[in-house]
Amino acid sequence: MLRETLAGARRSWRGLALWVLACIVGALAYVQFATPQFVATAQVVLEPHQPTTLLDAASPMAPALDSGSADSQVLVLKSERNLRHVFDALDLADDPLFADGGFDPIGWVRARLGMRPKAAAPLSEDRARGARERAYARFAEGLSVQRLGQSYAIEVSYRAPSPKKAAHLANAITAGYIRDQVNYNVATAVAQRGGEYLQHRIADAKAEEGIADEAIATGVIPDYTFGDADARIVSAAVEPLTKAYPSRSRTVGLSLAFALLAGFGALVLRNELDRTVRSREHVRRLTGVDVLAVVPRAAEAGRPLSLTEALDRPASPFAQVMQALRILVQTAASGSSLAGFVSCNPREGRSALAANVAHLIAHSGQPVTLVDADRRNPALTRALAPMVVSGLGELVSARGVDATGLRQPVNATLSFIAARASGGASDPNLFLGSRETMQALAGLAEKGTVIVDLPPLSSSADALALGKLLTGVIVVAALHKTTVDDLADAVRTMNAVGVRILAVVLNEAPRP
Repeated sequence: MLRETLAGARRSWRGLALWVLACIVGALAYVQFATPQFVATAQVVLEPHQPTTLLDAASPMAPALDSGSADSQVLVLKSERNLRHVFDALDLADDPLFADGGFDPIGWVRARLGMRPKAAAPLSEDRARGARERAYARFAEGLSVQRLGQSYAIEVSYRAPSPKKAAHLANAITAGYIRDQVNYNVATAVAQRGGEYLQHRIADAKAEEGIADEAIATGVIPDYTFGDADARIVSAAVEPLTKAYPSRSRTVGLSLAFALLAGFGALVLRNELDRTVRSREHVRRLTGVDVLAVVPRAAEAGRPLSLTEALDRPASPFAQVMQALRILVQTAASGSSLAGFVSCNPREGRSALAANVAHLIAHSGQPVTLVDADRRNPALTRALAPMVVSGLGELVSARGVDATGLRQPVNATLSFIAARASGGASDPNLFLGSRETMQALAGLAEKGTVIVDLPPLSSSADALALGKLLTGVIVVAALHKTTVDDLADAVRTMNAVGVRILAVVLNEAPRP
């Protein structure tokens, strides 16, 4: 499976490369045109105030802090009470950053034409409440609060489209937390110690609350110690100099990883859905049929395969496979042999392979007869004997015709018998598996090797009828064209009717 996927990737490397390039270009375009996001961060350290009097030291409010308390303060900091106070104090419900909006094409056109924007209709009470809640949800989404390790330091970060907004809101939320802590601690102390505490400390608490309110409004945290907050701001947020999102390197890296995973995933899916023959391992895995050889593509793009390709280029990989098929044909039976080439469907290359093997046998000095038995599409007849006056059809239809008289000499040792006469029509009722055909082929075999170009199994039953009269047949399947189902059915059918299969070869493999 992995080998087939890698082979598919090699065949589709141009498409895969274009897909990866498109993903990277899309990522760069996103980084270029996406709304930038800036992150500003403030830091708070939890530190309970130390007792200043004996009464404070003996109080249940004596300072105590543990890991659980620190984690609970993280929840307090991002609680709805704290965020709601900041949201309402800054009136963020009407802020364009959080309010309902989006691209208005009509408004955009009116603005470009210099027309006044249409006044918005007043919202009902329910719609206004819903818009306010949606604005609050958008505001809360920008907040990130985390405890730094096991320390008592808390980091408050806010993400916004502008550096100034990010810093303002990070400081405002932090100041809101300090204000909440001051009010909580003062209220608790007043409840425990009554008017005495109220008389001495309420003024200081009011001052701290006012400073925190001013920090919320301005987004600037002063250098001030909030004694009643049990927390200290150690680092106020400043306007970030660079955007945090989208990151060019991270976005491009993720797009590259996505492109590769999606590309190879598509190849795996295509391989699973593709039922065409892809390799000898693929055929063996799905059909159990062993493949003798894979015929490499010999002709350049746009040039048809020559019927003498193996002779013209004897050192080519194509010629080497043809030599192996020639040996198979000549050793298929003792003495003279009758071999056929058959395919499941038209245009799978069997005629060219049959002609090349015949030329190789003739070139070795042995007599060979090449027979075109494809009466519906006589490709070899058009190529070797376009003006022939009689052929295999006349042999079968007229009893007593000598097959040797139908042979057309191609060279000194190679003869050819056409499928039908030039311009003649094929008789669909003609049966090539007749006794006359068997006797004619046997007579031809006495004078040398006979190679028969059988018709495709999908278009004629003549292939099965003639195949039974031959020593054996070589099944030709075209890579990435013949389906494994067609090949399996063809092999099963020929075995069932008694046709001997000499070998299965895969044709038109790309040159390595």
